[in-house]
Amino acid sequence: MKRKMGKERYMGGKGVEMSVEAPPRYRWVALSLAFSLAFIEHILLFSYSPLIPDVVEGFGLSYAEAGAVFSICIAMLILLRIPWGVVVDKIGLRASGTLASAFMAAGGLLRCYAPTYATFLAANALLGVGVAVVVLVLPRVVAKWFPPKETGFATWLYVSGFAIGSIAALALTPIIQASLLSWRATLAVYGWVALVFTFIWFALAKEPRSAGAGGDEHLLQGLKEVLGKRDTWLLTALFIFSGGCYDTYVTWLPTILEARGIPHQQAGVYASAVPIGFLFSAPLMGFLSDKVGLRKPFIYGFAPIAAFSIALTYAMPIEVIWVAPFVTGFAILGMFSVTMAMAAENPYLLPYVSTAVGVISSVGNLGSFLFPMAVGYVRDVTGSFYGATLLLGAVPLLGIVVGALTTETGWRAAGKQ
Repeated sequence: MKRKMGKERYMGGKGVEMSVEAPPRYRWVALSLAFSLAFIEHILLFSYSPLIPDVVEGFGLSYAEAGAVFSICIAMLILLRIPWGVVVDKIGLRASGTLASAFMAAGGLLRCYAPTYATFLAANALLGVGVAVVVLVLPRVVAKWFPPKETGFATWLYVSGFAIGSIAALALTPIIQASLLSWRATLAVYGWVALVFTFIWFALAKEPRSAGAGGDEHLLQGLKEVLGKRDTWLLTALFIFSGGCYDTYVTWLPTILEARGIPHQQAGVYASAVPIGFLFSAPLMGFLSDKVGLRKPFIYGFAPIAAFSIALTYAMPIEVIWVAPFVTGFAILGMFSVTMAMAAENPYLLPYVSTAVGVISSVGNLGSFLFPMAVGYVRDVTGSFYGATLLLGAVPLLGIVVGALTTETGWRAAGKQ
């Protein structure tokens, strides 16, 4: 007979009591699957970065055209996350995770064999279709399988898959390319890994039965409920300030460091300190957040640290410049993870958690779209990245104001309601 954990109960939107029964051992299988899905997403996305010069040469591209390859993935996120969120709430974890991995595998493989730039761009758009689903599935894993006192730690663990995927993509891709002597074959390796994982997810993923879920209602009902909740838009703002700031910082950091006279390869090594910083914060902050039972104090703490470290990137002595990206990764991704944990456990959004995350992350990606252009514009106007880093550093501070208005979701606050 399978062992079952005690029934965890908490209040969903409109006062609906939610309940989850989960075998303790399977919870960690589910979290392993979530971590792996996050890892595969980022290794597929960022394996392209070290190969850009070869792709430019192979297709005869300008660097603007090469940049559009990544931009088209972001465009898919903005366009598709809201409709995908509604669908994920309807079809559940097994089907939605399988679709996410399958689309990413298909895009990852097709771009290896694309004969023209147009078809290469289309393949990356298909990859973006799958990427758009991933962030919707992962909070659902936590919401469905983990009790409130473990939500923060579980969220930090699966989010660490993104960081490790980024590090692996940057570190392994040049090695694999040197062995295979082909950028196409290198991308194919990652595509086949994603395809194999698609079958693993389909075989192992499952969803517990839960009372009061939104899946049996009309598909648009959940979207209507989510759009009408104030916390949806407050969490969206936190996503913009944290996720947009991170993407912009990582995008411009190598260029900023090179502008300070740091050699190209060394600048790349320093830039990798950003996701490494997150790996240090992930288990520690996840454990502390769950132990304290509150989420918002960590936003109040992370935001000024992130602001200070970003601002110091252009001012810190070169001998210790790696400290700024490390601390920024520690703080800004910590802030982002708190936001995702709050989205997964918000009592007003819980019945439609994937739809809610779809709205939050879709609109939230406007930060990733707009902030890089703002930094570039300030650089063009001032002739220096000094003002741009100060501007970007001010962004996380806005999270303090928004965080104060957002509903506290930690188990300690829920117990007082």
